[in-house]
Amino acid sequence: MDLPPPATVADVIADGAVAQADLDAVLAGASGTVTGVEYSGPQPTDPAEDALVDVRAHFSRSGSVPLRGVRVAVIRAGRWTWLTRRGADFPVPELSGAWPAADDLLRAARTLLGNVPVLLAPHSDGSTSVVAVDVPASTSDTRTAVLNGVAALDEALDAERALIGFAAARGLGIERTSFGVEYSDGVAVEIVDGRVVDIRGGASLAEVRADAVYTSEEHQLLLSGMFPQAQLQPDLRTGFGRLSGSHGAGLEVRSEILGVIVDEEWVWAWADPQLAGTPAAGPASVSARVRRFGGDNAIPAFVRPRTTLELARADALVEAAKPVAGLWAHLTAPLTPTVTGVFLLDAPALRLPGATEAAVRATLRTEAGRRVDQERAAVSYARFRRLPHRVADGVVHLQMPDTGNDVTVP
Repeated sequence: MDLPPPATVADVIADGAVAQADLDAVLAGASGTVTGVEYSGPQPTDPAEDALVDVRAHFSRSGSVPLRGVRVAVIRAGRWTWLTRRGADFPVPELSGAWPAADDLLRAARTLLGNVPVLLAPHSDGSTSVVAVDVPASTSDTRTAVLNGVAALDEALDAERALIGFAAARGLGIERTSFGVEYSDGVAVEIVDGRVVDIRGGASLAEVRADAVYTSEEHQLLLSGMFPQAQLQPDLRTGFGRLSGSHGAGLEVRSEILGVIVDEEWVWAWADPQLAGTPAAGPASVSARVRRFGGDNAIPAFVRPRTTLELARADALVEAAKPVAGLWAHLTAPLTPTVTGVFLLDAPALRLPGATEAAVRATLRTEAGRRVDQERAAVSYARFRRLPHRVADGVVHLQMPDTGNDVTVP
């Protein structure tokens, strides 16, 4: 597969998105965040193209580092003026001349300059130079790099183009497959409806969802039966809360925040700036454990900081997180008038009693969901409930301990 020439700024951004995100992740891991930058270069009124700039960047971890840079544009009074011809050969008008300053131009500049970081150098006259800098950072292996890139990829961008652009940047071959694309070094990427859903080589999101769906459902049935119209009063400091229902009884439960819903977006707790620095988002939190599992198994949905609520529901992220966290009941609770927290719950009373045929049949009535292997889901549920089971001709037979009957799926 060859990378076609870009036709829009979005194409240019996509072409460098994966390589840039990986470089940023590697640089942050090695050097930390940028705490300050000093520049020495041309005056903002100097029209020289690709002018060299001396840069001294200060990093939180590695300290002061001298770098070489190239000025590619100047921003003055809200107008971005290109001072490089590196984009002039592409049929994209926004890559030359003067345009309203926008983040998209900054991202496109990175692609044009080989995906290196681009810094802003303010001047005393109110203008700002846009400087691309070479940084002393290595890159990840292909699988890790693709995960870093996909986790940071704007969902409005063409994901397949971004993957092809990464192949071009790395000098890798890439071919379409029945499930997505595969790189010449063997890294295979699954694409569904234009989105990267898995990078093969570990547990997939679909497999984790299958392991969760029925066990999660029975816990939710138990929760709603014990606490009709359940409400939770969580304490984010302690990780516990008070669970109550319409009958008035209350129960102290472990309540660990998994994520928040705000403005029709799902945000993992580890990525919520309002929770930063608290135990609710710390390395021992359930959301951080899910993130680590996602990193180990290259599951983009678990390492992407945020996504639309629609996609989070389509991917069943709350349910999929449960087998990773080892917590099976969940409930929402308002944190502010505009923010809703999603909590995973545990207490002895919320753990399943012995299986009965009635409860199993009620549980198995739930839809397994798109892309979920129903056989795997039923077998995982049977194992969790320690039910004797067998698979014959694609049908899972679960033997009920209270009646001796078989319940079948499908």
